[in-house]
Amino acid sequence: MNDIELRYLMATEGAQVGLWDWNIKTGEVHFNEQWYTLLGFTPYELPESFETFEELCHPDDLRAVLDALQRHFDDDQQAYKINLRMRHKQGGWVWIYTTGKVMERDSDGKPIRAFGIHIDVTEQVDAERALVRANRKLEQFAFMASHDMKAPLRTISMALGVLQKQSPDIAEGDNKKTFDFITHAVEDLQIMLEDLLSFARSDVQSVHEEQFCSEGAVEDVLQMMSASIEEANAHITIEDLPVITCNKARFSRIVQNLVSNAIKFHGPNEKPDISIRCSEEPECWIFSLRDKGIGISEESLEVIFEPYSRLHEDQKIEGLGLGLNIVRQFASDLGGDAWAESSEGQGSEFFFSIPKPEK
Repeated sequence: MNDIELRYLMATEGAQVGLWDWNIKTGEVHFNEQWYTLLGFTPYELPESFETFEELCHPDDLRAVLDALQRHFDDDQQAYKINLRMRHKQGGWVWIYTTGKVMERDSDGKPIRAFGIHIDVTEQVDAERALVRANRKLEQFAFMASHDMKAPLRTISMALGVLQKQSPDIAEGDNKKTFDFITHAVEDLQIMLEDLLSFARSDVQSVHEEQFCSEGAVEDVLQMMSASIEEANAHITIEDLPVITCNKARFSRIVQNLVSNAIKFHGPNEKPDISIRCSEEPECWIFSLRDKGIGISEESLEVIFEPYSRLHEDQKIEGLGLGLNIVRQFASDLGGDAWAESSEGQGSEFFFSIPKPEK
């Protein structure tokens, strides 16, 4: 054992990391003391051999381990690292993260010796599984809440439309303010439900990619938002936008949330002025949405992407504070990122990147 390996051995002993040093030709494996204690055995209680590892490895994981090893034996660039279950002396299974590397090969390139580590990750795996279960419950709750609440909201919206057709004067004069208040409240609730559902499902939905014209997708979003755009008397310009490949639904939702955000946060007695453009980088497209609104302080530029972040609660602006968090999550799902540049009173510019497909 050389000096580097000796220092590595001493460091891992204090960190409770199991080490294995495998003579592939003979099948002999040297396990350090921590390798045994991770599984509840006293040091060197079991034979130091590859067969010992195979016997302790969960049968459902052994095939994947052997396949991962073979891929690494065939190509050093294929890293050997995998989570697997190993039998504990007291019964039950322990989750182990193991990684290793071929350290020596013969003249024909066949592996002679490999060296690696074992780390107990049972607590992390259990926590991840608990998080998955919690996310699944959250998704189910959000879906049921969205479904159950959308139906009466649609009924109210339809009833308002029928009422206005039957009695056109009801939305005029002294009743106009009340009628508009009810209509906007229904629209706000619908947006909140969509945000809640998107937030709950953002990590579990599959992301189907397709090629489409991003300019057409943006125009479709603006057409869908025409009522709120007209009400705010917003002016929106679109520069030439490219054909891209990604999940169109998520791209459209990013644009919708950013436009909605820009309309909400404009200055008093000012009309929203928004421009949407795109720049090309070697590996991605960078879309930007620029507004001339109230702006954001430098220290708040990261906070705004956190869930339930509301920087202007004193202004009674509607929403759950999920819009920008969904923007960043969806951009990440598409393989990109989202960020903002702004200063108070000077407007804001929001960016999100979409990777180009690999050639």
